[in-house]
Order: sequence, then structure tokens, then C-alpha cells
Amino acid sequence: MRRGLSAAELMVIGGLMACSASGGAVVETAGAYRTLTVVERAVVLSLALRVQPQATDSILSAYGVSRAGFDSLMYAVAIDPELARIYAAAAP
Repeated sequence: MRRGLSAAELMVIGGLMACSASGGAVVETAGAYRTLTVVERAVVLSLALRVQPQATDSILSAYGVSRAGFDSLMYAVAIDPELARIYAAAAP
């Protein structure tokens, strides 16, 4: 089975490693994030939020996503059977 999201996962890991020591905010990665597919974006954000749930607002801000935008993204994945299948196979 093709996993195919290693680039997205590496973005999350790299972003989390580059967290600021004081606030724990993920550094700006919006440029690379914008090149990802909808499901890859959902996985990146889900992984980041799972690792640092206390930094939700900082993480979403770093990726240029509002809470409502994240909800819309997850809804778009959930209503599409193919995207939902891919997300389920890749997400934590």
C-alpha cells in the first residue's frame, strides 16, 4: 500500500523541531503547505495538532488557517469517500 505522505509528515516534523523555545509556536511554513493536496493539508494539521494540542492557535496561525478553515478542510475530506479513505490511511 502506497503511503505517499512522507513530504507532508516531514513538514510537520520539521515545523515542530523549529518550534520557538518560548512559546512553542510552529514556524511559518505556509509556502510549502500551500503546495499540498487537500488531504495532505488535513493530515499535516491533524498531526501537528495531535503532537501539540496546547498550541492549536499558534499552529493554525503558522499554516495560515483559521479554526473555521480547519473545520471546512476536515469537512471537505469527510464528505469525499476517496479523500476520507486516504486520510484514514495516513492520519494518526
